[in-house]
Amino acid sequence: MARRFTQLVLLACLIAVSACEVTQLHDDILLLAPPVVPRVLLAGDQVDEHDDEDDHEHAAAVTAPAATGPVAVQAALSHAIYTKAVPKRLILKVDLSAVVERPQNRRPLNLALVIDRSGSMDKDDKFPYAMQAAELVVENLSDQDVISLIIFNQTPTVLSPAGRAVNKEFLRYRFGQFGPGGFTNLSAALLEAFAQIDSQSAEGQLKRVIVLTDGQANRGVTDPKKLRKLVAAAHARGISLSTLGCGTEFNEDVLTSLAEAGGGRYTYINSAERIPLAIAAELDGLLDVVAQNTKLGMQVTAGGAITRIYGRLIADPTSSFSVKLGDIRAGERSVFVVEITPSAFQAGATVDVDLTLTLDNPETGSREQKVFHAQAAFSTDAGRARRSENDSVMMYAGVLDAMEHAEEAIQGLDIERFHEARSRFDTLYAAARKHAIETRDQQLLNQTFLLKHFMAELLAAGESALMHDHHTAREQIKKDVDYRRYLLEHHRGEPRTSSPDHR
Repeated sequence: MARRFTQLVLLACLIAVSACEVTQLHDDILLLAPPVVPRVLLAGDQVDEHDDEDDHEHAAAVTAPAATGPVAVQAALSHAIYTKAVPKRLILKVDLSAVVERPQNRRPLNLALVIDRSGSMDKDDKFPYAMQAAELVVENLSDQDVISLIIFNQTPTVLSPAGRAVNKEFLRYRFGQFGPGGFTNLSAALLEAFAQIDSQSAEGQLKRVIVLTDGQANRGVTDPKKLRKLVAAAHARGISLSTLGCGTEFNEDVLTSLAEAGGGRYTYINSAERIPLAIAAELDGLLDVVAQNTKLGMQVTAGGAITRIYGRLIADPTSSFSVKLGDIRAGERSVFVVEITPSAFQAGATVDVDLTLTLDNPETGSREQKVFHAQAAFSTDAGRARRSENDSVMMYAGVLDAMEHAEEAIQGLDIERFHEARSRFDTLYAAARKHAIETRDQQLLNQTFLLKHFMAELLAAGESALMHDHHTAREQIKKDVDYRRYLLEHHRGEPRTSSPDHR
């Protein structure tokens, strides 16, 4: 016990010192010129084994970014040329970026707001903050929108059935009639929300359930797979779902899975007073949707297998990987990094990767699909492989890898390992930042700075968590780490600090 207490104290001191070292991006390195675009190795291009000075000498295998549509894709392999030893694994980095402009025509909302009122919501005033958030939602809807309000413990209670958001005084009155208590029947609440939306369904609506909870389902349907199936069935008929988890007792894996099945978003709220801001950001994001039912798939069609996916666990090497991104909002960016281990080492061999982006465009009402290709070619010349390296991909992957090691260390409260990972992160970040400035690579600068921001928040989360008991500290850190990884694939930037005017 004494040893654990000493470790906690040392870790708290380390975090406090480290947090003081975090600095903001200085104005003198904000780049005005566009980033350098790597040269393109198109599918079908051949590498001449005997030409040491060919055109691919300094090129990395990349796809050209999409020029049209609501979401652009750019993918790059770390090397255009590989040998048996250099590199041991190829790194594939995939960037998605949505158009910045909001859709011109604002779709009417059919919204069900579902709020947990089980006994645990009494802690830290979570329920009163949730009621403030509900009032904020009502105030920012127009009379073209449909709203239903549902609170739940072991049974759901409909505060207001689906209808136009016109009698706001009545809704505010209803907010004060109930308090927290009881158990958590999430499935009953979801079924009631879906029924409310169905009762006022109309063409052209954006139908969304937003559910806020601080605990795990312990009544009704509690099997995560069955809950996911329930949500997927509603999504198939056009109702999407976003989940918000507050505190340390809920299961983030379940809420993330339900949001994915529902084509929506998961949000982690680490303190009760941030509930209104989080719900306001989710509501505001509904007006920014530029793509729906978005799915990214990658397939190694020849010459290798995926052996690591950053931020995710895979049991065995695989030839394919796909992720459902649901709604994509204006200005959003996502980054995916995977490692591919080559398997073909003879003349003419290549590693080939196909990327497929599928989405529904709400502006045109049509489904769009785009396919991209990346390729690296085998050589016996290690020098040529090194010269073909894409520095930006390698540097970003290195910084990301160091952050993941720091995350693992802080979750295990391993002070020595955390110190080593933090030091490695700072060194790699400084090198990547320097390279980005020298090459005017705005994308690398922005993306690595985001990781620096996440590292600062990780330090703050660790410092906050250590104020609680050992179990709570671990749970809070795990939720924070998982959410940072989630945001790399669903990056929305910072939430608005004031409530949006949707009227």
